Amino acid sequence: MNDIKQRVAIFIPARYASQRFDGKLLELIGERTILHHVYNRVIQSTLASSVTIVVDDNRLEQEAKYIEAATIMSEGVFRCGSDRCMAAYQDMAKDDILINVQADQPFIDPKIIDQLISTMISDTSIEIASLRTKNKSRAKGKQVVKVSIDDKDDAVDFYRVLPLDPDVQKQDLYRHIGVYGFRKSAVDQIRKLDISKREEELSLEQLRWLDHGMKIRMVGVDYNPLSVDQPEDLKSIIDQYEG
Repeated sequence: MNDIKQRVAIFIPARYASQRFDGKLLELIGERTILHHVYNRVIQSTLASSVTIVVDDNRLEQEAKYIEAATIMSEGVFRCGSDRCMAAYQDMAKDDILINVQADQPFIDPKIIDQLISTMISDTSIEIASLRTKNKSRAKGKQVVKVSIDDKDDAVDFYRVLPLDPDVQKQDLYRHIGVYGFRKSAVDQIRKLDISKREEELSLEQLRWLDHGMKIRMVGVDYNPLSVDQPEDLKSIIDQYEG
């Protein structure tokens, strides 16, 4: 945990219901649940001041207590994990930077979380930051979100499926990684924003911020995410884990 002047709170939004895989965070990989694996990775961050799991269900709360994690039970209905984290963060209101680490990446590398934090600490003009793969990617499939960037490494746009527009086809694209950083001022602004049409159509929370003119710094990291979106993903991960 860090002892620098800027305090950094990491929140892990843990939701029981899932469109494709209910209760997936309580599924086992080896002897630990997915949530336990994620938490064990995240607490290895050397720059975080605190790590908290934000749950919406008693079953997840019990698991969080079992693994001795700090826990907040969120109240209300939220469109996405970032909104859930921001609501909990507003109640705490003591940290300079909020980091949202999605709970479906059981083997996330804590070093890439620290890369994001370090970037925001070094450049206080960054209001929102996220991660992208270092190498270009045109991976197919709606679950793999792609991002294009400008010469300052700020996001230009995000895609699930690439449009046929020739200009988009020519762009350098990178795979987006579901970790977000927010300065407190950005949280205050985002919580007042209306949902954008594109966010609703594509179910990408970051499009709301982009569509309202907010900048998102994309930090390139040498990492390829392995997430659990559906039962087939879990089987593949277990096979690799046991192999």
